[in-house]
Amino acid sequence: MHEKKLIVSDEPIGNVFRTSDLDEARSVVAASYGPHLLQVASRGLFESRMQSAELGPVNIFLHTYGADVKLVSPPLDKWYVVCLPVSGHISARCGTDWSVIGGNRGVVLRPDAPIEFDHWNHDSTMLALQISRAELEDELARTLNRAVRGPISFQFAVDAGQHTEPLLRSLDYLLQELRSPAGMLDHPATRAQFCRLVMAGLLAGQPHDYSAQLADDNELTPRAMREAIALINERYAEPLTVSDIAMAAGCGVRSLEESFQRHIGESPMTYLRQVRLNHARVALRAADHLETTVASIAHQCGFTHVPRFAAYYRQQYGVPPSAELRRCGKRLES
Repeated sequence: MHEKKLIVSDEPIGNVFRTSDLDEARSVVAASYGPHLLQVASRGLFESRMQSAELGPVNIFLHTYGADVKLVSPPLDKWYVVCLPVSGHISARCGTDWSVIGGNRGVVLRPDAPIEFDHWNHDSTMLALQISRAELEDELARTLNRAVRGPISFQFAVDAGQHTEPLLRSLDYLLQELRSPAGMLDHPATRAQFCRLVMAGLLAGQPHDYSAQLADDNELTPRAMREAIALINERYAEPLTVSDIAMAAGCGVRSLEESFQRHIGESPMTYLRQVRLNHARVALRAADHLETTVASIAHQCGFTHVPRFAAYYRQQYGVPPSAELRRCGKRLES
């Protein structure tokens, strides 16, 4: 059995910055993270290379320096950063925690502790997933439906394994879209959903001091179920997440999902999709095909990705939405 690795691809993800000037490299990295000390050892030709894709609350960077370097930083304050290996090994310290980034291990940097990267060799590259502290703590508060005080205390080491799957899958999904020439990230609403997906992946996939509360599986009351269902039926066209629904029901995400499976036989998001499809079918059947498009109805009903909407619609009703629109439009003409 092969050992599972955390190593991610170094394929391009966005803007690329290169320089062999130490001060310029320090200045550019500081603009994204904050002030820091960057020292270069003797081995290797210094050439800083940073790829970046900045989405707002979630940003992704690929860092390499082409030489052996040491980096020291005060607390990042506004950011949590998940550091994952692309190649080589890097020694990482955050406060009193220490580990090596490489192979099957990464780390999570807290926003309230000083940071040190040492033995960052000339052939080592790191992916940094930067997440807004305010946004992540708000996401956790929405999920728990209660206030979150102080920084989230994540387990420092990120080890490959089943529990990290939510984080790695959400990150992989985001990277695929960043590398796609026709991805969905140009749309602000979709971009926000991707950011929340990554934050939810981190909260579900990396142990922290609120993990036990997230795992709470108490049964929802009938009233809470009614409130969750009412929210979906009333606001299906909005970019709802499972956290939004849980907050409306006054429960945690896991409680919501297990109660939906127990009483309705599907997840809250599957139920939401079905409600959207039902509304889309009514709209398609009432529309004039000469004045209305499938895309406009999809967006009107809360679907941000039209090809995916078309696939869901065909799977549910046996015909593509375009055929439904044309067929019903002709019926209206006759």
